[in-house]
Amino acid sequence: MSTLFEHSWRERASRAIDIGMSLVASVALVSLILEYGGYLSPENIATIQRLDMGIIGLFVLDMVVKFLIARERLRYLRQHLLRYILFGLLLLWLLLARELHHFPAIEGFLTVLNIRSVAKLYIIVIQLAMVLRLTVDAVEAQRKLAHTRFRPTYVLVAGYLFIILIGTVLLYGPHATPGRGHASFIDALFTATSACCVTGLTVQNIGTYFSPFGQAVLLVLIQIGGLGLMIFAALLVFVLGTGTSIRDRMVMQEVLNEQTMGQVVRLVVYVLLLTFVIEAAGAALLYHVWQGSLTSQDRIYSSVFHSVSAFCNAGFGLYRTSFTGYRASVSLNAVICLLIVLGGLGFSVHLNLLRMLRSAWARLPLPFGRRRLFESPERIGLTLQSRLVLITTVTLILGGALVVYLFERQGVLAGMPLGEKALASTFQSVTARTAGFNTIDTSKLSNASLVFVCFLMFIGASPGSTGGGIKTVTFAVLLTAVVTVVRNRPSFELFHRTIPRTALNHAVVVVTVSGLVVAAATTLLCWVEQESSVSVGQAMFEVFSAFGTVGLSTGITRQLTSAGKLIIILTMLVGRIGPLTLVLASGQRAEPVDYEYPEEHVMIG
Repeated sequence: MSTLFEHSWRERASRAIDIGMSLVASVALVSLILEYGGYLSPENIATIQRLDMGIIGLFVLDMVVKFLIARERLRYLRQHLLRYILFGLLLLWLLLARELHHFPAIEGFLTVLNIRSVAKLYIIVIQLAMVLRLTVDAVEAQRKLAHTRFRPTYVLVAGYLFIILIGTVLLYGPHATPGRGHASFIDALFTATSACCVTGLTVQNIGTYFSPFGQAVLLVLIQIGGLGLMIFAALLVFVLGTGTSIRDRMVMQEVLNEQTMGQVVRLVVYVLLLTFVIEAAGAALLYHVWQGSLTSQDRIYSSVFHSVSAFCNAGFGLYRTSFTGYRASVSLNAVICLLIVLGGLGFSVHLNLLRMLRSAWARLPLPFGRRRLFESPERIGLTLQSRLVLITTVTLILGGALVVYLFERQGVLAGMPLGEKALASTFQSVTARTAGFNTIDTSKLSNASLVFVCFLMFIGASPGSTGGGIKTVTFAVLLTAVVTVVRNRPSFELFHRTIPRTALNHAVVVVTVSGLVVAAATTLLCWVEQESSVSVGQAMFEVFSAFGTVGLSTGITRQLTSAGKLIIILTMLVGRIGPLTLVLASGQRAEPVDYEYPEEHVMIG
């Protein structure tokens, strides 16, 4: 009896502490945003910093009390080993900070960071500890939600809204726009949503209007939005060393659209490694593009920013006219197009291609290979998903470039050399599928080209990628259904494989809901902007760009009213989360039924 009572009071105490620390964590988050957003005077900042020290004291007290009341302290310590290691490092750093500050190398490094006193060093270390603790709390909250009746789609939508809110508050602060007071709230909200949804539509010039702090906030939002919130949550779970339960893997399996639960952890790690390797390689290749026009420091910053933006298919640029000044640069066109395409293929396709290469390497008769005698290595080929993605992507890029060239050879491309026309046409075809950069003036495209670009933006990138749109596989499945009906075949077949009818049902839902969203948003935008000079074609193009998370514009974004900007904000959010995700999130749970109603034919067409 005493054991049950003891277990009960421990649980009640732990739950009460968790509730209290959730409130403390909220206060900590608000204090950090107020300080680094530039909302406070120097006197108030000093007060907030004293509050930060009190908050970290409560965090430490929480760790000590939970360890003392734990039923199995050694097991509890193993489960939260990294947290206590970080706690020990924090105490050690605080104890040695005064002595370390006098080492020439460390003192020089701190001077570069504008840390000129031990007191300021203490504050920064305390705040870094707060950020780590808030990160731990956010991951644990996400995991607890995953074990409740909340669907992963609810967590996904709420996560995007939360990140957008934090980004809005930071971009709204004076530190994000020095010398101008601060941006309007609607502009900050628009920019944060565009960055988190990796769209690229802007109401201000990113390179001149926002400070380095504001641009850094945008870069973080782009990276989070490009990879997806659940990927980052999974990374933090792995780093914290708490492991993943079956339910955690089921949540990640649904979000990542992975068929095998055992591959989820491996896929997450692969996605992160691949992303950072490609972005680093892209930045290194772009560094030589700016040679002669920027300083070394600015070249590094510009290379990193545009590499991340291109791979995440965000389309944010630091230059007012995007890449129109580099239209004839083969290096820039090749690197940016390659980054966009790699980001838009989808991570499952990357993994399939990597497995193919490894399988082909294992079958080579090399004397130093790891092949054993009489061993037949497994032959891995392209999956149906990869074939659809690669064939559709190549077809859309080449076909799009040809159409743009034919439509614009006497238009915006007139007067350019043939090689430059080919580069511009290809770049426009690639970027129209969710990237948003441009090397030609989009507002000068002909009406035929604008309509065709809307078609490319509506299709977008591939499933599981950093891009938006209805996705290439959805488009390919619908075309397969059309061919199947024309051939009067009983099943949907492609490359000697049968596509499940559920896939076709999902494709129909995605296209239908997407069309309704675009139609409704265009109608509302025309209605709220009827007193302005925005035409129907411009409004439609803007909505398609927002829904496909592309970022191309005919130049009306800055002219929109607050109501018009809110419509575009909602369209960007729906386009990034995905129509199917929203439908599944808003729908009821399916109840099994043991009956079917009789069939009755209806006329179609």
